Amino acid sequence: MANYTCATLYYPSKDIGLTPQTLERVKARAAALGITDVVVASTGGSTGAQAATALEGCRVVAVTHAAGLGVPGLKIQAEHRATIEAAGGVVLAATHAFGGVSNVRAGGVGDIVANTLRCFSQGMKVAVEIAIMAADAGLISCDQEVIAVGGSGRGADTAIVVKPATSGNLFSLDVREILCMPREIEYRRTGEPLIYGSGEFTYELLPDWAQWPSDWRHGQVTGAATDSQDRVYVLNRSDHPVVVFNRDGSFIKTFGEGLFGRAHGCTVDSNDLIWCTDDLDHVILAFDADGNLVEQMGTRGVCSPSGIDPSLGFAESFDAIIEPAPPFNRPTKLAFAPTGERFVSDGYGNAAAHRFTAEGELITTWGGGGTATGRFRLPHGIWVDGENRAWVADRENHRVQLFDKNGTFIREWPNRLRPAEVYGDAEGHIYFGEIDGMVTVLDMDGNILAEVGHAYSPIRAHSIWGDSHGDLYFGTLGRGTGLYKLVKQG
Repeated sequence: MANYTCATLYYPSKDIGLTPQTLERVKARAAALGITDVVVASTGGSTGAQAATALEGCRVVAVTHAAGLGVPGLKIQAEHRATIEAAGGVVLAATHAFGGVSNVRAGGVGDIVANTLRCFSQGMKVAVEIAIMAADAGLISCDQEVIAVGGSGRGADTAIVVKPATSGNLFSLDVREILCMPREIEYRRTGEPLIYGSGEFTYELLPDWAQWPSDWRHGQVTGAATDSQDRVYVLNRSDHPVVVFNRDGSFIKTFGEGLFGRAHGCTVDSNDLIWCTDDLDHVILAFDADGNLVEQMGTRGVCSPSGIDPSLGFAESFDAIIEPAPPFNRPTKLAFAPTGERFVSDGYGNAAAHRFTAEGELITTWGGGGTATGRFRLPHGIWVDGENRAWVADRENHRVQLFDKNGTFIREWPNRLRPAEVYGDAEGHIYFGEIDGMVTVLDMDGNILAEVGHAYSPIRAHSIWGDSHGDLYFGTLGRGTGLYKLVKQG
């Protein structure tokens, strides 16, 4: 029997720019071993299309998220699908091999297998999983070696030679070679720090940072923001809707009891007023630092008719909104321009963004439902930068859109992991809080500087805000709901 020699290429860490180098490695090894099938993880299709173009002579099976898992509703883009299929490849969307019904609750067999593979890297877990999914679909043979390509975030950084197996015969799967992978992984064993991000934007995740009172239970943490003293104001769905912590996580106080129908977004202005949206009662409430209610926008319990149609399905229900309705119908977030003008994303019952004077008088409204640029499927968060441009988290369209102050569309960032909020720091960095697993960091020109987390990480940011030290805070809603802190390293 012949000996095989194949050195593993170790990248220093995960990086979105490693895809071309990974595909070169795959191409060379496929040629050496006579492998013709390559399975590639590809959420929106970009990595799959790159593989189909680069791996001439190989058939690419591009595996994307199943509906309802990871990034609900996100599909391979049409142009990427066309590239894959034109090269003789196929696209597969199927239930994740390590997810599904058997793993609805944490700690199922799928979790155990997935977390064991993550001891190598997130990309290793993905590569093994997509090989199983392709085998289950009958797209690859379990009798022949294939190459499976995964990533620890976006793009590809891990490639393995594997003799696949179906999920029902999992332990017959044979990983025969590791072609490349990141040397440093983000998943750590119990007791070791959880490190995410890269370069200047590397953070330690602190899941249990906040010291909640022991005599009551907090609800879903929907928003968090800091004031000029780095006190953290946390909005949650409980009998104590606004909770205040010191920067070290020590509890200070609560306020807002009895004033919320359903708490949603939180903003602190330059005067340390805390503005909280109530997406059930259709109002925005402003509190001073002592917890006194000082202003209300909107009329409690009164919403503007928008034409939203829930019978179409959640995301599609917004498509029935032909023209954006006036304020408010379940508003989600308020932001301030440097001029003091107010901008509101609106919301769960509307498909609109509103601009107000500094005194709260409506100036303009823009939006409408749908997928075209300038229209929304749940405008879930908003931020206004130093150039008076409004960044809107268009969550169910899986994108962030940028507008001038009058609502004129400038550009978009598609295929995000359901962006829920946007935040900008004093250094000119923009942060997308993405509810399906990451925080994306950009410069003011819109260039992506780092991706903190990935589609399977616990960084499921329903909100995002930072303090004067560069640390970030976010709340989560689903399994493991709570207030998390990302402590900047270095």
